[in-house]
Amino acid sequence: MSKMGFSNAWINVVMRCVTNVRYAVRINGELSQVFKPTRGLRQGDPIIPYLFLLCAEGLSCLIKKKESEGFLKGLKNGTKGPAISHLLFADDSIFFTRGDAKNLQALNEVLQVYSEGSGQRINRQKSSVSFGAHCPEQIKERVKTHLNIQNEALQSNYLGMPSWVGRSLSNSFNFLSDRMWKVVRGWSDRPLSRAGKEVMLKSVIQAIPIYVMSCFRLPAGICEKMRMTISNYFWGIENGKKKIHWRSWEWLTTPKALGGMGFRDMELFNQAMLGKQCWRLLTVPHSLCARVLKGRYFPHCDFWFAPQPRSSSFTW
Repeated sequence: MSKMGFSNAWINVVMRCVTNVRYAVRINGELSQVFKPTRGLRQGDPIIPYLFLLCAEGLSCLIKKKESEGFLKGLKNGTKGPAISHLLFADDSIFFTRGDAKNLQALNEVLQVYSEGSGQRINRQKSSVSFGAHCPEQIKERVKTHLNIQNEALQSNYLGMPSWVGRSLSNSFNFLSDRMWKVVRGWSDRPLSRAGKEVMLKSVIQAIPIYVMSCFRLPAGICEKMRMTISNYFWGIENGKKKIHWRSWEWLTTPKALGGMGFRDMELFNQAMLGKQCWRLLTVPHSLCARVLKGRYFPHCDFWFAPQPRSSSFTW
């Protein structure tokens, strides 16, 4: 059986099993009669992630089959990098293809087969298409017509990270310090002890920039704003004015085993997270991220001797 047939068969079997779920409600300590829902699974059902992975695997197999047959071609980031045709993030999907009629028709066929097999309809009004900086207007109109998608927009943030970093680094990452400050302001009406503030800052505030720090080196000004938010809330703010900071920031970031409070130094933590990514590139060279970066920035040398060209992205 081909990949496409295998995927469709599994999707159909999985979606037929969805209607066989049963529920019982506990009322006053006793279970009610079992009943079957008519609208599928409820939100938050533990089986939903597994069903979604099976369906997403079917979509991926359909695209790979079109690629192997030569009807669909992905995009390369550099001459030596791998061709990428699709990326799947939870319930969000990104497709990369050329703007000719052959590739667009193959992509439409994949989406149509997937919709018929899984029952998931694509909302083209909520979908958007993005083009290169020098793409002609006639090609843009042709792609929009073939895909029946008129929205042409690239979100400023995608999956919690900036989609594009311009020359002003502070403007690109200001949302991190602003988000931390908004969360802290929401706690202003809660009388917390010094120990309670420590727990809240370490478990909530310091966790906000972790994902972005693992991919970008934040400007020193943004790290300073985050430091001020943490230290000001820890020592207290009254009538819009910060109270006296009885100890230095160096003492707050010193580990508790050495007599400090164990807060994170944002700049050092940022460096540690980026070092972890470098270690992953060295130890897992066959991952998609490692192959893309190698094909784009150091196709003929080792990672340790990779250059930093002027045209490199801010991620690199």
